[in-house]
Amino acid sequence: SIGANAFSGCSGLTGTLNLASKITSIGAGAFKNCSGFTTLNLDAKLNIIAESTFEGCSGLTGTLELPDSVVIIDDKAFSG
Repeated sequence: SIGANAFSGCSGLTGTLNLASKITSIGAGAFKNCSGFTTLNLDAKLNIIAESTFEGCSGLTGTLELPDSVVIIDDKAFSG
């Protein structure tokens, strides 16, 4: 898992965020207000996208494809 607020507010990260194949959950606010990512690649084992995980992330473009394994997308997960 990626813990709550692990990368919150990071602005120097750029390009594509590729999550490792073993990650099953992303904690609340883990990437909140990150501004450099353009693409998210979410692995097929991901189950939980917690509250505010990607809230306020600017610069994301293209299509968001969620794996069938996702069972929970919490409040404000992609807000803003």
